[in-house]
Amino acid sequence: MKKEVQYRTLRWGPCVVQYTIDEEFRKILLEEAKKSHVSYGHRLAGHLKKEVKMDSSRLTKYFDEVFHVYNHALSMWLGKTQNLQYILTDLWCNFQKANEFNPPHNHGGLLSFVITNNSFFPQEGEMFIFPAWLKHWVFPYKSDVTRISVSGNIVDSLELKYMSQDGVKSAIKDIESKHE
Repeated sequence: MKKEVQYRTLRWGPCVVQYTIDEEFRKILLEEAKKSHVSYGHRLAGHLKKEVKMDSSRLTKYFDEVFHVYNHALSMWLGKTQNLQYILTDLWCNFQKANEFNPPHNHGGLLSFVITNNSFFPQEGEMFIFPAWLKHWVFPYKSDVTRISVSGNIVDSLELKYMSQDGVKSAIKDIESKHE
């Protein structure tokens, strides 16, 4: 039996989907982020002391559901069925402290997302999926709490020019595992 998935599209511009991930997925993301020691700040726009690359191998089933949700939302948005095959190419976690920030930036690929992991607003576990070209940013804040968010980039085919070497390897492994 399939569970009913709740999401909403934000109607102010491009197809942006707001979706709440389940608690199990949120906890696994946080666990993976906290155990990573691979710095990723050199690849990102943020002015943060701690940004780490994450391993997505344990997360395939969760991201497959996310991709299904976005495909459905995009189909409804466009008024015609979309059957795109999405591939997660990059996954990282931001540990943002007081006065740190992400300046206006965009991403390569087709889509990007952010998932909040300990936040008052947006709420914990909220995910926003948006076109990678959409300019976005995170303002500095004064709280002494560390704001943890997980972000990533998605393509709809092997667009090698947008991927890191690790992203290519991960995408190929993902495709191979689906055809075994």
